[in-house]
Amino acid sequence: MEREFMVRVYRYGVKDSDGNALRRETWPYLLGLLSWTENINDKYTEFVNNYNTAVEEWKKIEKIVKIRDHEAFTAARLRHSSYNGDLSVPMRDSSMNNDVFEEIDEMSNHSCDENHPHHRLTEKDKEVLFNER
Repeated sequence: MEREFMVRVYRYGVKDSDGNALRRETWPYLLGLLSWTENINDKYTEFVNNYNTAVEEWKKIEKIVKIRDHEAFTAARLRHSSYNGDLSVPMRDSSMNNDVFEEIDEMSNHSCDENHPHHRLTEKDKEVLFNER
């Protein structure tokens, strides 16, 4: 029955006379968010809680990234202002290389080993994550 439903949705889509009401109800099943025996109303609270938890985690990560960006900008400004006025600033590659992208690249090349250096938080990261709840 499930297979036939999937084939029919694939071939004909999901249409009803009430606009998109039926489509809204079928998508959670098609995406695998719900099993065929579950009801969306029973799982709604769980989905909302998971979403809110994920948003809070991203806000914490964003705060860490902003702090690192600010520190990097401040360090670059100090380096730039410490050059002697007679010397020209050397040209630098203007690519998007920075610690965040390097960490992401290296993390994608490694397995999920929690002891990997990129999975460890610095003391400042821990302070931001755990002291501001």
